[in-house]
Amino acid sequence: MTHDNSTTHANWQNRTLFHGDNLKFLRAMNSESVDLIATDPPFKKGRDFHATPNSLANDAKFQDRWAWERDVHDPWVDQLTDDYPKLWAAIISARLTHSNGMGAFMCFMAVRLIEMHRILKSTGTIYLHCDFTASHYLKIIMDSIFEHKNFLNEIIWQYDGPQRPSRKCFGTKHDTIFRYAKTKDYFSNPDYIAPFQQLTTNELSKYKKLSDGRYYYTTPKGDYTDSSIERLSAEDRVEYTRNGKVRIRHFLLVDNGGNVGRKSNFLMFGLI
Repeated sequence: MTHDNSTTHANWQNRTLFHGDNLKFLRAMNSESVDLIATDPPFKKGRDFHATPNSLANDAKFQDRWAWERDVHDPWVDQLTDDYPKLWAAIISARLTHSNGMGAFMCFMAVRLIEMHRILKSTGTIYLHCDFTASHYLKIIMDSIFEHKNFLNEIIWQYDGPQRPSRKCFGTKHDTIFRYAKTKDYFSNPDYIAPFQQLTTNELSKYKKLSDGRYYYTTPKGDYTDSSIERLSAEDRVEYTRNGKVRIRHFLLVDNGGNVGRKSNFLMFGLI
């Protein structure tokens, strides 16, 4: 497969799984032929990873250790110095302030993100999954290639699991997802950014319920002004505690099918 600069039609079939170094596959894909990219690259963790036994990727492994002399190729250096001199300067700075390994990792990522930018449609978006190990350096790469004006979101993905206790540091059980557009004409579906989440009977039991069947929860008055309280009261969104304190009602949503729920605060995105 080789890419054709004269067309933006996809020269690849949707739902195809390519196995191998993604750089050669990216370089073979036609420009502006992809609507959305979700990339889950190495995190620069300094260790080796192996696929889960009995999985589709059984026996697959990759080395997440980086060395400038071993992992940086001359054609990459030529491309970055000629076409992205400011990004190259940032990579050199990373070598000086962090390590040669971080510089090598940035080179590895940069040449692949350049190709991702090329194949992405003008209406497309990209989601880059990483963690605190190299997120700040990766954002510099993304700002350089996709331009900082096209940065949309830094999504924090918090998760549960065992963690070594520490009396000196906060918890680190979260990853980061950077969301960028290629242009300001990007497509976005608000139903997936804040989807409706139907609540179960057990979950609804934790909420208050009015005589008309509406479910709600309350929060303190906070810094609402008297005029705002008056407006909210007219909307039936104010209630008073036994000692006279004001509480603000927040009603749950009801969809067209009569199901009660709320807008989720979490990105519903299944490709990462």
